[in-house]
Order: sequence, then C-alpha cells, then structure tokens
Amino acid sequence: MGASGVSTGRTVTDGGQSERPHAAPWHVGRGVRAPRDLAVVPHRHDGRVASDGTRTGRSFPWSRENMTIRNRTLLLAVAGLLSLPVSGVLADDDGIEFLNSGKVLPTNLPFSEAVRVGNTLYLSGQIGIVPGGMPEEAKQTMENIRISLEAHGYQLSDVVKCTVMLADIAEWGSFNQVYRTYFTDRFPARSALGASGLALGARVEVECIAAKAD
Repeated sequence: MGASGVSTGRTVTDGGQSERPHAAPWHVGRGVRAPRDLAVVPHRHDGRVASDGTRTGRSFPWSRENMTIRNRTLLLAVAGLLSLPVSGVLADDDGIEFLNSGKVLPTNLPFSEAVRVGNTLYLSGQIGIVPGGMPEEAKQTMENIRISLEAHGYQLSDVVKCTVMLADIAEWGSFNQVYRTYFTDRFPARSALGASGLALGARVEVECIAAKAD
C-alpha cells in the first residue's frame, strides 16, 4: 500500500524484492494526498476466477452503488436541461409565469417584464426617455406598454388598471392628453401620484394590469 492507503500495484516476491507488474493508475508521492475516491472505494473485478481460486481479469475502481449514483446524477442533469425556460418564460409549480420578451427591457434586470397569473397579466412599470419633454416621453411610455402587452398575447383593450407616477405632478394635464389617445370609451381604472424622482430621470412611469375573460 502507498503512503496514502492506495494500492500502488507492487507485489513482494519470496526474496523480499518488490516488483511492479502493473503501473498504478495514479501516481501518489510523499506528501501528496490521493483523491478521496481512491482511498474509500474498493476495486471491483470482472468476475473471472483462476483455477487456484484467485481473481483475475480487469479491476474497476467503481462499485455498483457508485455507478447507480452516477447514473441518477446524469438523469437529473438531463431532466434539468429539459426543464429550462424557453423564449423567456419561467413558470413555477403553481402555473405562475415570469415573462421577459426582450423587446422593451433588457432581460438581465432584477425584475420580470411581466408576470402572468391565470388570465391576468401584471406589467412592470414602463418609462420612455426620449427628447421632447412630457408629450414625447408619455407617447414612448405608452408604446412600450403596447409592445410588451402584444409580446405576451394581450392588447391595450385588455388593460383594466393603470398606475401613473409623475416626477412633476404639474405635468399631469400634458400626460393625460397623450394617454387618452391610447384608449377608447373603455378607460382602465387608474391611480396617479407625484414622485420626488423616477428611475433614470424619467418624467413619467406607468404600470398596468391586463386581464382576459375566461
């Protein structure tokens, strides 16, 4: 046995001399610790027995139990690959879907573009930072909402609730002029509030909830 408890493959002859009939599969020198598997996993043979009762044939460092664990690990890895989300959709066991179309927001942000629970779609707040003041920002914000809705199978006509956040509540009227052009006579329920500041210096942020009848 080597210093680490791993068989080096040496045998001792009657004269006390050692010889190496087969090279050890791993070289373990002084001060070098053998891999844990080598010290604890017994060798298994291929079952061939010589006439004197000794085992012959090849030796395998893997036990049946270890092979079973390896096979199970492989199956779990394959199952994990098959369950990866497709097209930016991640669903949990309750059927709640976390959606990222990549058409409006980067997909690496610490929140989902939208979350669908049954027939209800919850959109994250959208902004639209473009030159031109409130009218242009409001238009771009509403366009982003439209694009996000359509990416997930909804339309502006499916929106049932909006929350509007304004960096300057004095621009409420200017925002409203743009907002009303995106809906007909069926306006969603809505809340509006003035904020001390919005992300990236935006003038307005709008989040929506959309729903479809069963």
